[in-house]
Amino acid sequence: MNTLVFNFDGDIYNLLGMSKKEAEPYLAKMEISTKFLVDAIIKGKELGYKTELYTNTQAINTQADKVHYVNKKEYPFTKFWDSFKFIVLEDRDDDYLLCDPDIIFHDRININYNVDVIFDAWETFGWNGIYKNDIKTLTDLGVEKIIPEWTNKEQHIMNCGILKFNNRYLKNLYVDRWKKLYNFCISNEDKLNIRKCTPIAAQYLLTILCNHYKFKRYNYSEQLRKQNDFYTHFAGDAKFQAFKANLTNKVLI
Repeated sequence: MNTLVFNFDGDIYNLLGMSKKEAEPYLAKMEISTKFLVDAIIKGKELGYKTELYTNTQAINTQADKVHYVNKKEYPFTKFWDSFKFIVLEDRDDDYLLCDPDIIFHDRININYNVDVIFDAWETFGWNGIYKNDIKTLTDLGVEKIIPEWTNKEQHIMNCGILKFNNRYLKNLYVDRWKKLYNFCISNEDKLNIRKCTPIAAQYLLTILCNHYKFKRYNYSEQLRKQNDFYTHFAGDAKFQAFKANLTNKVLI
């Protein structure tokens, strides 16, 4: 595996209708997020990887070897902030590692090809704050009619900061179910927190699919945000803490 594929939605912070003062903290976060993306790509290139980026903005000079510009007007699944991942997963079957823009490598990763799917870490916290309420709402709305593997069960969740499928059937099943769940969420948008539906559709969905069909999986980080032998995932607010402390090799929790 010699290709790192990153994705970055320049509209992750929807500033439309905000005053200049209201927008300031989001603009500051956007600046840090883009700096992490640039650093992630540079680090990958320094390690000898080919780097590719799927994005809808031309305002960032990322130095990626190849940039795929996404026209959101031509793509129907754009209300989830990680939707570009699913463009990659649907379109490609080559040997690549899908990375969030806050994955910073310090060594080349050893890929485990003996499993069906590779992911970053188990989320052992956050159920009540991120997943619980909207999973219950989706269950009450009858989502199992379109996602037959659906279950409402508190559990650890697969964090997809990095993601690689060695099993094409699982990848295609995941993309199919994600699209169906996306459309179900949007059709019930008035009853759901759409921002929280993003990790539910990406991470909870993959977790329950793997559980249901007993797919083999492998994670590289013992703990979310903790540096492993190959990279650090500066997930969520960790990137902002790390930026303020000028850290790139460890995270302040």
